[in-house]
Amino acid sequence: MPNGLAFSPDESLLYINDSGAIQEGASDFDIRRPHHITVFDVINNRSLANERLFALITPGIPDGIKVDTEGRVYSSSQGNLQVFDTDGRLIGEIVPPTPSVTNFVFGGPDNNILYIVDDTAVYSAEIAAVGAV
Repeated sequence: MPNGLAFSPDESLLYINDSGAIQEGASDFDIRRPHHITVFDVINNRSLANERLFALITPGIPDGIKVDTEGRVYSSSQGNLQVFDTDGRLIGEIVPPTPSVTNFVFGGPDNNILYIVDDTAVYSAEIAAVGAV
């Protein structure tokens, strides 16, 4: 169940979140169903090829997905944001005050502020990275 799209900064790759591990809501989580990010090569700006697993999201499912100017991939998971390098290795996590991230976006004048939303609030965090446009 695709649930988010993001291009690499040069638009040569397309990342797709798959949150199929939940079908009816958070209480319906089934580890045997998809909870990962897939990546495709973009061919001639028109088609996709070479589908492959980029990263497994655990705990939980991927929801929002964004990429920074260095090509790092950010994905929400259960309670935090996970940050992956360009090879799909988990290199960090951003944990907001309440563990219930539903989505996020880069913003601010320099596009280096993460705005993170959960079920009840919006948080912001200035980071060293800059979101890709």
